[in-house]
Amino acid sequence: MAAKWLEGFKTPGHTSFDEFDYNLYKRLPLKGKSIFQAPCNNGREILSFINMGAFEGVGFDISDENIAFSDKLKNVSGIQAEFILTDVYAIPDKFNNRFDIGIISVGSIIWMPDLKRYFEIYKRLLKSNGILFIYEMHPLTTVYPYSFKGKNKIEFESTYFTKDVIISHDSLDYYGTVEYQSPPQYNFQYPISEVIQTLIDMNFSLKEFKEYPHDLGGGHVYLEGKIPLCYHLWAVKN
Repeated sequence: MAAKWLEGFKTPGHTSFDEFDYNLYKRLPLKGKSIFQAPCNNGREILSFINMGAFEGVGFDISDENIAFSDKLKNVSGIQAEFILTDVYAIPDKFNNRFDIGIISVGSIIWMPDLKRYFEIYKRLLKSNGILFIYEMHPLTTVYPYSFKGKNKIEFESTYFTKDVIISHDSLDYYGTVEYQSPPQYNFQYPISEVIQTLIDMNFSLKEFKEYPHDLGGGHVYLEGKIPLCYHLWAVKN
């Protein structure tokens, strides 16, 4: 998969989005806008947004390997972007009020131990009337097991409203769809109502919210079409 992205970004105008993602994101007013993503994972989305018309893209991530690969993609593509190694909660103040659009994408919110503080970072970095666009796995996916084989009755992994930290050693690369054993992962559950209410309490205006039946993470394909597996939310900083 990594080689595929490196090869793909050699082509001018390339994006790594599938058709659904591309059509969803192209509705954003990207042309001539500044955009950021935190965390940015391997940088492919920031580079894709620039190829879709954004004039500036900055990605923030705590993983040195993610930043190193992001820079590889940037160098291959020749795209002018910036990738910064940092804890999302420690993004420097020099980026305050700098961006027109902030993106939160698959698998980001579940890593954050403090949802309000996470959204406050986005609010701080966005300009007035800046757009926060979330395209994420639905929190219902936390309740159901990954890669269920259908041989036995489904046993719920957790509860939708749990406040406990969810600790897991089983992981799935949702870009490469490869299952593997990992060191302990600490995830945090936020129901959709909490995501929306937190933004309302922070004086964001909600423009759009929609749930979808397709699987973003690669581990819940067996539930496609049965429950919401992902969603998008468009909010505006006042």
